[in-house]
Amino acid sequence: EDVAMVLRLEDSVRSDAMAAVQLLGGEGVGVSMLTGDCELAARAVCAQVGIIDFSAKMRPLGKEAWVRDRQFKDEDSGKPLQVLQTSEAALEAGLLEKKTAHRIVGAVGMLGDGLNDGPAMAAADVGIAISCGLQLTVDAADVVVNKGGQLLLRLAGAVSMAKRGRRLVLQNLAL
Repeated sequence: EDVAMVLRLEDSVRSDAMAAVQLLGGEGVGVSMLTGDCELAARAVCAQVGIIDFSAKMRPLGKEAWVRDRQFKDEDSGKPLQVLQTSEAALEAGLLEKKTAHRIVGAVGMLGDGLNDGPAMAAADVGIAISCGLQLTVDAADVVVNKGGQLLLRLAGAVSMAKRGRRLVLQNLAL
């Protein structure tokens, strides 16, 4: 049999992605990619832009759990504590054990544009939606950014500027 056509579909990587990852890394900000795509596709994108930490084949609640794991740690073990919305009734009935958790230093931000990102953006300290996404995703976000231009580089620059501003405030308080 002869092959009549080969069709390859893939998302294109934003032109500013590598520069944004490098800028954030220089500021000490860890960058991870959470995707519902297969591992092979995720690994290829991460290799192009310099992201080391990624999770593939993730569903919405998996992304939310990932965010929460990085926000809280168990006081006893120091390990991440998975906290999905726990009902008080289940705790009172003894079905779940109440754990004491403490906040990890820093903040967890989540940038997304799809329906699958909504729960994680809502759980994050800062949820950032790209305006071309679904309305539900935009509603779950704390910040909505326009899709045009060097979007990722602008966001990385804003993080860098905020960190510099925080350092200046702390320096002034010390004086």
